Formats: sequence, structure tokens, C-alpha cells
Amino acid sequence: MLCSPDESAVPGVLGESTVSSVPGEPAVLCSPDESAVPGSSVVDTSAHPPVDILLDATDAGGPSMPLGFLPHKQEYVKGVFATIATHYDVMNDLESLGLHRRWKARLVRRLSARGPQRILDVACGTGDVAIALARANPKAQVLGLDFSPQMLDIAKRRAATELPLTWRINAKGEALPQSNLSFVLGSALELPYADSSFDAVAIAFGLRNMPDYARVLVEIYRVLRPEGAFYCLETSNPEAPFVLVPFRLYMRYWLPLLGKLVAGSPTEYVWLDTSTRAFLTKRRLITLIQNTGFVQPGYQSFMLGASALHWGIKPA
Repeated sequence: MLCSPDESAVPGVLGESTVSSVPGEPAVLCSPDESAVPGSSVVDTSAHPPVDILLDATDAGGPSMPLGFLPHKQEYVKGVFATIATHYDVMNDLESLGLHRRWKARLVRRLSARGPQRILDVACGTGDVAIALARANPKAQVLGLDFSPQMLDIAKRRAATELPLTWRINAKGEALPQSNLSFVLGSALELPYADSSFDAVAIAFGLRNMPDYARVLVEIYRVLRPEGAFYCLETSNPEAPFVLVPFRLYMRYWLPLLGKLVAGSPTEYVWLDTSTRAFLTKRRLITLIQNTGFVQPGYQSFMLGASALHWGIKPA
């Protein structure tokens, strides 16, 4: 089984590095203990009393919640985004120093280079990635899906002002505005699309919020056409201790304070720290992508490992 090598061995620019199993790019064998997706162990959640359903994944290996916790996590996350929707974009800029825009642009460029005709953006949030995909692929049909009505309302308003409209003539000779982007309220756990519906599927900063990572990937695999591409941009945990320690302090203490000052929502921003610590490591996400059935997996690391873009291809 192919997996990604240590990021420190890959030269990068400004804390960025790329690893892949694509021919001609570096790849190494996973050790046996990386072949399994983390199990259903539960640890003490008392560290964050307001978030009583969360896991404190101190090993950053990404233990999953047991089945009984899954619906509670989904409802909690939905409540988080309902609360922070109006400040979401501003907070993204502040907490990442604006770098999330650059990382999302990398996703859009990689995906668009494949010339897709139908694109799905899962957990599209306020629509920035979906809008960028629609702009970069004007002849493609782009759909953004999210389970938060509040986030979708913002996405629709943004698209109306940021995305150029084209016009079509109906049977009565009337000129009607149209866009190659539409938004749908729905769940990533049960995508409302037929098998093999899309040439490419993206999910940006959404997978760690899901109650069942594997199920989301299975659904994405299902709706992708053969040779279709999957891209996942997500917050991650740096591997180097000299980076991990200040990163953890930043996430645990500074972000809730920033959330309180800017959005008046300190508790909700505890979730970003907790969900990041509980999320899969880069290598385990590679393993999950492979176990789902994708081939040619790889990832590009950003900001010394604080974020990463993973990908995989559905075989023909």
C-alpha cells in the first residue's frame, strides 16, 4: 500500500510540500499500523464542557466517535455553523492570515486542469470554493451542497454578486439570466445524486466536521464517474514538534478568544481546535482514501503541515 513520505524530506516553498503516489513523484510504503482507520475508542470529553459530545484526540491520530455519538455530532456542528455563519468568512481570513484563499486556489487549479463538465462542492459553506470553480470552469455545471441553511443563504447572495451571469432566450423570446452554479441543501452522508454523476468532487474544510469520514468518502466515490477526481482540503496537525506545540496553543487559546472578540462566539470556536485534534493524520487520510477505492492518492501540505490538500482518482 502506497502512502506519503515524511513531509520534512520533501522540499517545499513557504512551508508547502507535495507527496503523491503518482508515477514520477515520491511515495513510500505505509507501516502496518497505518493500514487501519482509527477505531471507536472514546476518551474523556470534560476538557470542553460546552461541547460534551466531542473527543479529545490527544494522539492526533483521529479516533472516530462510536456509532451512538454520530447524530449528536452532526446536530452540534449544524448548530455551530448556524451561529457563526455571518462571521464565517471574516474569521477564516483572520485565523489563517488569509492563506486559506491561496490553498483553495490550489484546489481550484488542480481540479480545473482536468476539464470537468460536472463538479460537486460538498460542504460548500458560504460558497467561495464553488464560486471559484464556476468562474474557472464557465462551461461546466457546478453544484454546491451544504447542510446549513444559514451558510447556503450567504452562498447564494455571494454568487449573485460575484459570479458573472449569462443570458438565455426562452420560448417566448424573453432574455433570462442564468448561472452555471446552483446550491442544494443536503447531507454529505447521503448525497442526493445518482451514481457516476460528476467528473470531480471537492470538499474544503468540511470533512473533519462529519460524523463518519468513511461514509462521506464512499458517497463521494459513488457519485464520481470513472476516472473522476476527488479533492479534499482540510485543517491538519503539523508533525514537527516545534510547529505542533505553538499550533496547538494557537488553536486552543487564541482562536476562541478571536471568536469572542470578532463573532461573539468563543464556544463555537473551541470546535475548530477539538475537531482538528480529533481528525485523521495526513497518512491515515491517505489510507482511508485508498481503502475507499481511489487510486493515485497524494497530498500537498501547506503552512508547515497545518493544512493539506489530499486527492484521489476513481479508477476506470
